[in-house]
Amino acid sequence: SSTVDVQGNEIILDDDGDTSITADTDDEIHVKIGGADDFKFKANTLEVQTGSNIDMNGTELILDADADTSIHADTDDQIDFKTGGTDRMRIDSSGRVGIGLNPADYTEHSDDLVIGGSSGNKGIAIIGGDSGYSNISLNRSSNTSTTPNGAVEYNHTDNQMYIKTNGSTFLQANSDGSVLK
Repeated sequence: SSTVDVQGNEIILDDDGDTSITADTDDEIHVKIGGADDFKFKANTLEVQTGSNIDMNGTELILDADADTSIHADTDDQIDFKTGGTDRMRIDSSGRVGIGLNPADYTEHSDDLVIGGSSGNKGIAIIGGDSGYSNISLNRSSNTSTTPNGAVEYNHTDNQMYIKTNGSTFLQANSDGSVLK
């Protein structure tokens, strides 16, 4: 076996000298393309430098050793996320997100974020601070106010839930079970 030792100097790969490989520090390799420092390799890490991209050209980016966890972008203009070899999340060409399901399979009025599956229990958790609120806000696109058109709000301090319309509380459920209108 033979080796080539460039002792920290560049290996120039083209005629105009702007594409090269350099090992200028211990355990680090820089790849320049067109004069820009595009990629850096360190131990088991590839760093893609600011302004650079990795073009997978319609193939999978495999994220683990057994190749069953990946991000896949193919010709149908959507991105699929897999773990354990199973589709877990999809973002389609319209920006709709499906977690466990394909958002295109559901009604047009509630398909921007679809969460669920065909078996077992499913849910969404919104976690707020002990003295804060957890909210679901419902707004028209023309509402520029910080007050939502409608909301479901939970007050963690007082353990109260509110249903609001047009900024006002329509219904309030208290921790003692009483309900106020």
